[in-house]
Amino acid sequence: MFEELPHGAYNFNVLRGLIEGFQILHIGAGVEIGVFDGGTSWYLLSSFPQLTLLSVDPYKAYSEYDQERLKQAEDRARSRLQPFGERSRLIKATSVEAAIALPDNTFDFVFIDGDHSYEAVREDLKAWYPKVRPGGLFSGHDYRWDSVMRAVDEFAEAHALCGKCSPKESDIWWIIKP
Repeated sequence: MFEELPHGAYNFNVLRGLIEGFQILHIGAGVEIGVFDGGTSWYLLSSFPQLTLLSVDPYKAYSEYDQERLKQAEDRARSRLQPFGERSRLIKATSVEAAIALPDNTFDFVFIDGDHSYEAVREDLKAWYPKVRPGGLFSGHDYRWDSVMRAVDEFAEAHALCGKCSPKESDIWWIIKP
């Protein structure tokens, strides 16, 4: 379903390369689902001065991180993103809750790296694909996880979409929305 590219890099560089290579920024707006400590959001905002970024994370405890650790991550994200002012908006909500309030065809790109359970990825895909403008980038991380791969492959097949993925070093999948 997804064609693997011959070489990879870390998430930041692959994502930046996709945005630059496909000349994605037309509206100047993007979304990151799954912010944690804000590293990817910070990198994107630093790399693209014309970008306004919506960063979404519920910061709710789960098996890998307790609530105290997530509070530290949220504080770090807010601290990192504060200097970007109105170009950065951090929403503390689930991905689906955040998507409901937003109009379709609004974003140049959406990058999904939140809850990796099959059900959550499936819901993220369904909620956020309509939010990407035609010609925009719909992408995410951890394609090699069985749950992520299954949800992404099923979504792509159901919508007759062709996607690509980078090798394991960065593990990013992407689709250019027709």
